[in-house]
Amino acid sequence: MAGSKYSRTAEKDHAKVSTEKLRVSFEYLDLSLPHFFIHGLEAEHYRKIFDCIHEITDSTEDQIVQQKHPSLEAKSIFNKGGEYKRFPEDIEQRIFQKISGIQKRAAESENDGAKVEEDAYVMARAQAESQAKSIVSRAFEVRVGKAYGRIHGIVWDKVFYVVWFDPAHNLYPDDRFGGVRFHKDFARVKGFSPEDVTNLREVHLEHCNQIQAELEKLQADNDELMETFASMPSQEVKQV
Repeated sequence: MAGSKYSRTAEKDHAKVSTEKLRVSFEYLDLSLPHFFIHGLEAEHYRKIFDCIHEITDSTEDQIVQQKHPSLEAKSIFNKGGEYKRFPEDIEQRIFQKISGIQKRAAESENDGAKVEEDAYVMARAQAESQAKSIVSRAFEVRVGKAYGRIHGIVWDKVFYVVWFDPAHNLYPDDRFGGVRFHKDFARVKGFSPEDVTNLREVHLEHCNQIQAELEKLQADNDELMETFASMPSQEVKQV
């Protein structure tokens, strides 16, 4: 009976979680790699991305994890081939820090704010590291649309954490379509990198300085002319 009781409770909890809709988070968004980008796309591509994100928020965790969503075509990633074997290590580290911070606060709360024992701290840290590895391994991709690429992310605690936007299918490139296509090969709209913005700012500043110098020269010429007029006898000024 006991086993049946706990089994029913577990099934009820799972059913509740399974029907809850996902949230979308960009907390672990990574734009550091040349294979993955979101700038320089056409307007229709962004509409597809927003539609995809909306579709994720109308999905359940089970639909993604069990790869049974009717339109997103969710798939587990990093389990065969591909340009990358995992998400960047710093994402796992950030998840670890988040979990260990939660565990530490929970432990201190249980001990009425007292400092956690060293052994307990080491054990909690090891558990957090293990959890972080497990969470990062829950990596999936969803389909943005035909010829519009994929969104890669982590599904954890009813949240889809977007990590990579992959409009050019660069995680699993297809040689039939040109293989890996970087931003300069794929983008249709001119984008501006931080370096471009800095260069434009410097050019703009240079032009402003030139205009300022010309204005100051004109002002000096005008002042000189006015002084000349002021020093001339009134009769000469009338003749001028």
